[in-house]
Amino acid sequence: MPFERPELEWDLRTPVQPGQRALTLVCETSEPALGLMAWLTVRHHRASVGRHWRSGLFLRHQVPAYDSEALVELVTDRQLVVQVRAPSPDLFFNVIRDSVEDLLTHRWPGMTYRLYIPCPTSSVGGKVCPERFSLKGLLRLREHGHATRTCEGCVITYDIWYLLTGFALPSHPLKSDLDRLSGEIREVGQGVDELRRYAADIANAVRLMLKAIAVEVDDCPRLFTLTDVSTGVLRRRHHRVTLWCEHPGRWHAVPEAVYEVRKPQRWLVEIAPYANLVLKALRLAFPIASRVAGLVLSEERFKESERELQLMEAIIDRLPSDVLSSGWEIETPEVSTKLTLAEGQALRALRQFLREQDPARAYGSLRRVMAESGDFLWVCPQHYAEYDPGLPTIPGA
Repeated sequence: MPFERPELEWDLRTPVQPGQRALTLVCETSEPALGLMAWLTVRHHRASVGRHWRSGLFLRHQVPAYDSEALVELVTDRQLVVQVRAPSPDLFFNVIRDSVEDLLTHRWPGMTYRLYIPCPTSSVGGKVCPERFSLKGLLRLREHGHATRTCEGCVITYDIWYLLTGFALPSHPLKSDLDRLSGEIREVGQGVDELRRYAADIANAVRLMLKAIAVEVDDCPRLFTLTDVSTGVLRRRHHRVTLWCEHPGRWHAVPEAVYEVRKPQRWLVEIAPYANLVLKALRLAFPIASRVAGLVLSEERFKESERELQLMEAIIDRLPSDVLSSGWEIETPEVSTKLTLAEGQALRALRQFLREQDPARAYGSLRRVMAESGDFLWVCPQHYAEYDPGLPTIPGA
């Protein structure tokens, strides 16, 4: 690995370009974390642009539509700085932040670390305020209902949500976030250019949802569609569950992961709160994956996935509205990263169904992988190769 830093498109002193936002994180460790940069380089190999050196790396998110770049650099042996620049930087920023925390926790047990958000104030002359906000403190303030935080250096008051995400947006329940994005997309239409503006926001909403789900269940696939099926001479109707690949930005149905549902109507009522949450996410995510993020599907597969989402929506619409959400919101402003009690119960019912139907836990060849952030995902064989490319081919062997 080169010792000197190569030429980069930008560094921490480069002004942020119009249309871009920057989020910065400072991580200070109690002692040097030897090998941290090597681990981060391997973890984020899919976002590599070939610019890595002994004390840093420059990354570009593998989905071009997100237009996200990151600089990760050890400025001292105990201080790591991360900066992400993008129209919506919080997706890539949180992936890298989670990756750093996951590595420090599991590779250096016992080592303590602190995370800080630098004050974003800069003067006309370019002088930057040296004060920092404790990330843990900001999260705790938001947890107790505080919306703003005043910097002790420049005495400017900032929206806490802005410091955490780059946007002055309030925290919402998962469904509210998905509803907001869905409404905005309906307003601008379904063109590729319009969808591209929301690509990173939607990917981040889906990631937050899967992260919240993983608190309850991470040992089986979590994304699915539910459709009606009529079989036999009497055309008896039952339902069918199709699991989806969870690879970020490339979500799609997996035809090999199909399960027939021959359960009474009350089972639908039981899983309804979670099914409704998943439907909202997939109705947003699938157009992004297929039209913006580069998911390659045949016309037949694309139409079939669209049809499954429409059929699932029809099933959900037939259910009583009072079963879709219990109204039991968990009492904390961190609700944006937690399921409601009803959603959690419905998720566990789905998990139980999958275990009954698939005792071998094959899940149509979906395999569990660890993402860069340390989160577990279930991906199809095609996308599994991006996480485990296999042994290299030796020329002449």
